[in-house]
Formats: sequence, C-alpha cells, structure tokens
Amino acid sequence: MSSKVSKKKLKSLEYRSKKFAKKSKTLEDHEKEVEDRNVAQEQKLNKNAQDEATKNSEAKTTEKDKQEKKRPLEGESEPPKGKLKKQKTDKKEKRVILFVGNLPKNSDVETLQLHFKRAGQAPQVRIPTEKGTGRQRGYAFVEYINPRSDVISKALKFHHTLYKDRKINIELTAGGGGKKETRMNKIKEKNKKWTEERRERVAGEEKKAMEAKHSKESVVQEGAQSGIHPDRLHMLK
Repeated sequence: MSSKVSKKKLKSLEYRSKKFAKKSKTLEDHEKEVEDRNVAQEQKLNKNAQDEATKNSEAKTTEKDKQEKKRPLEGESEPPKGKLKKQKTDKKEKRVILFVGNLPKNSDVETLQLHFKRAGQAPQVRIPTEKGTGRQRGYAFVEYINPRSDVISKALKFHHTLYKDRKINIELTAGGGGKKETRMNKIKEKNKKWTEERRERVAGEEKKAMEAKHSKESVVQEGAQSGIHPDRLHMLK
C-alpha cells in the first residue's frame, strides 16, 4: 500500500533538489575559476621569463656593439683611456680700462679714438659730462676689449703726450665705478705694477742710449787716431 506524498513535502523535496543543483553549479564554477586563474598565472610567468631573456639578449648585443665601436679600425691608434675634459669654448671678455685726465673741454670721442688707436687697436671711448649743463668733466675712459699683449703697454706710453695742445695723464683703472676699498686697492695695485715697469723701461732705454753714445765716441776717437772717417770705420766694423 503506497502512501501519498503531501504537497508540502513535495515542495520541500523540489526546493532541496534546486538548492543542491545550485550548489553543484557554484562548485563547478569555482573550480573552473581557480583553474583559469592558475593558467593565467602560469602564462604570465612564462611571458615574464621570455621578456627577461629578450632583455638580456638585447643588452648583450648593445654592449657588444659599443665594444665594436670603441675598438679602433686597422691603422688607427687607440683612443686614450679616461674621460676627456670638455673644452670651454665661451671665453670671458677681457676688458682693460684706462683713465685719461687733463683733457681739454672740447674733447671728442672720434679724435680720442684715433689718438689711442695708434697702440694697435681701436678702443671704446666714454667722456663723462656734468648733469644738467652737459659740460665735459675734463677726463675720459678708454676701454680695450680683448687687447693683444702689446696694445696696453703701447697705450700707456701715451702718458704725457699732447692731445689738442694739452699734456694728458694716463692711468690704469677698473670698471664698476665708485670708491669701494676693493676697487681702489685693485687700481692702486695695477698702477703700482705699471709704474715699476715704466721705471724699468726708462732705465733700460737710458742705458741703451748711454751705450750707444759711448760706442759712437769710441768710434770717433779710433777714427781720429787711424785717419779713417768715423762713418766709414763704423761700416768696416
């Protein structure tokens, strides 16, 4: 005799069946997800290993190329070891400024430039004037930019030469203006050095003049004794 299943129990059985099927599906999905994750991780590791191998290979090739470039060709000398110092191309301008005093009030830039151009280089000239009146102050600044070694010594020799019937004074000075102690000491040092050089030069010129005079006198005396004209005797020597 078969017992009838109530509707309530039937519903309960259907619910359990659906729940079990859902759990089974969820478990299968989870296992598949884990498997996919493992596969993806393995592929990533393989790709990283492949990339690393490629990178190492490229690095070796680059290093080899560098060595090939460094290696001198046949017949060429090997370059010196160590880093070569980069040569400086931009040189700072050397500016030498002369103070020119005792100038007449009608001085002008053009004639002063011509006067000092005789040293071997055309300088820049600035003639200061009084504010308001525009009258010249009686002095000027003569500036040589990157002068040759002999230009300044020649320009300083114009000290006490005549410019428009006035005997001018020339001294070395420094740029910047003002009466700061550093600048004044710099100017004093420059002029002290130049004064010593001027004394040595004058002494040397006087010595040469005296030697020439004594030499001429000795030639005259010798000519008088030998009866030969001094100029002729000088040529024979």
